[in-house]
Parts: sequence; C-alpha cells; structure tokens
Amino acid sequence: MGDCFSSEYDHVPVQGLSQELAVIRGPDGSKYIDPAEVYTLKMREKMFSWTGDDASVKDLSGNKWFQIEGHALSFHEKCTMKDAQGNQIAGFRRRLMSMHATGHITVNVNGQTLAVATIKKESSFQMSANADIYIYATPQDVETVSTSGMSPTIKVDGSIMAKRYNFMYGNTKLAQVCRTWEGYVTSRDTYYVTVGFNVDIAFIIMCTLGLDEMFADQN
Repeated sequence: MGDCFSSEYDHVPVQGLSQELAVIRGPDGSKYIDPAEVYTLKMREKMFSWTGDDASVKDLSGNKWFQIEGHALSFHEKCTMKDAQGNQIAGFRRRLMSMHATGHITVNVNGQTLAVATIKKESSFQMSANADIYIYATPQDVETVSTSGMSPTIKVDGSIMAKRYNFMYGNTKLAQVCRTWEGYVTSRDTYYVTVGFNVDIAFIIMCTLGLDEMFADQN
C-alpha cells in the first residue's frame, strides 16, 4: 500500500532519450552515459550529511563508481564527487539564504567553480518532495548564476515519507530513486538509483544527493 503522498509516476517505468542528456564529463572528456542500457546504483541515504565522512556509490555487483566527500562551511554547504580513480568530477553547493531551498551542481574549469545546473524546491512548505532542475546550456559562475526567465529541464516528483524521487522530462521518466529495487531487501539507509539510457548517470547521482540534503530538514 502506498503512502498518502505517493506519486502518479511511481509505477511508470524508467526509460531513456533518443538524444543524449550529458551534463558532467570525466577528466578525459568521457561521458557517464550508456546509449542502450538502464543502470541501477546503490548509495546510502545521508551518507555524508556534511560531516566530512567519505562514502562510495556502487553498482549491484559491488563495483565502485563514485566517491562522495562532504563538507560543512559557514555560508555554503557543499560536497564533491570523484570517480573510482579519485579524480574530482563534480560538486554540489547548497545556498542557505535563498527563499526556496536551492542548490547548484558544479564543475571546476581552470580553477573556477561553475554551475552546470540548479535544483530548487517548488515550495518551502510541503510534505511532497517536488523540485525543479534547471540545466544550463553553458556553465555559469556559481556566485552569480540565476534561473530567471528559464523553464525547468527536469521536474522531480517525490515523497519525503516514502523516500522516492521520480525524474520527469516531460512525460518521460529519466530516473527513479527509491529504497527498494526488484528482489533486493528494503534498507532504510540505502537508495537504489535507476537511470535510463542516454541519461547522465553522474548527474542523476549528484541530483539525488542534493535532493536528500535539501529535504532532510522535513523528515
């Protein structure tokens, strides 16, 4: 039985796109995309919680894909994600003073921190976990970036109580985050992140950890 905040998209299958949705690149310029396969990775809920603790993201066979490091700062909370070889590939920075909870997914280019996407809660007062994700055609300075005049690229429809997030691109479900996956036993501290084909896996992981922190105070 679903909770009272279940989503109409919960049982829609994760699909993919005919064209690539590539946002994050590896140090050699490679993309974290598979043109034909749907992937599921495991990550721990609140695995860093801005404490500085390290945690890894693995596939269902136990192979490590990414490493997460979290930090707590006075004006910005942020974390970084590295690939399995230890190369930094992306970051997440949360803006604490914004009217609606807001965070930026970032990359470093020639020593400068640039925002490639912004995540915003739809409302400051809600029990659903709905958010908008804006992807920039060109990376923006993280200190001055704005979504003014933009429409969200991805809509996140989810439930705080059930710990479920559906990533919708129009009517297409790009990814789903939940505590269970097919035959696997439910775990209250593990997310299963399923990502569709031609969809940036590293980007969805970054969005997931950003959403988890942005909605943490409503749990």
